[in-house]
Amino acid sequence: MDNAYCTDCGELLDSSDHICCLNKNEESNNNWEPFDEIVLQSEVPNIEELINEVFRRPPLWNSSLPYENRGPATIKFLWSEIDEKLNLYPGTACSKWRNLRDTYVRKLSEQNKYVPSGSAAEAKPKPVSWPYFELMGFLRSTVTRRKTFSNIKPLIPSTNKNKCYLKEPLKERDQNSTCVTPSNYRSSTYKNDTFLEKNSASSSSILQVIQKF
Repeated sequence: MDNAYCTDCGELLDSSDHICCLNKNEESNNNWEPFDEIVLQSEVPNIEELINEVFRRPPLWNSSLPYENRGPATIKFLWSEIDEKLNLYPGTACSKWRNLRDTYVRKLSEQNKYVPSGSAAEAKPKPVSWPYFELMGFLRSTVTRRKTFSNIKPLIPSTNKNKCYLKEPLKERDQNSTCVTPSNYRSSTYKNDTFLEKNSASSSSILQVIQKF
């Protein structure tokens, strides 16, 4: 008698109660419950959601906060928190935010430089067509403050040796007065000291003559 084999799995049919292993695997596969697979993304699908998440974390954008509240460890943790919440690759949210912030600063600068033409024109801000400009308006105060600080020029001491250090109004200056400079300050001081010494010697001689009488 020839051996009989299952036409599906190829197993030898030893008895009439053979259960095909392929059918068994298919049944078990059908009984599996699907699970949600988290797929990390390299692009931010919702820019507005990213902006809102950054806004909820002031240490990421408010430079006026104390440094101990926005140190490197805190910043790193907050960015990783956003990446995890938005299902992004690590560093994606931070990189995208930098681009958004640079664009906002550029658009704000263009708006501030806008001057209406014509004498009767009203001084209205230039409309910005960028869709996220108003949503990122919370950055305006920080950008303005940084710009104000950067416009303050440091005082640079003059290197001109002939420049007068002491000046008087022209009306009150004596015609015989000289300008004090680094080159003649020592000589003028020496002359004044010599003059005082001569006067002191003359005064002592006069006193000695008076005492004799």
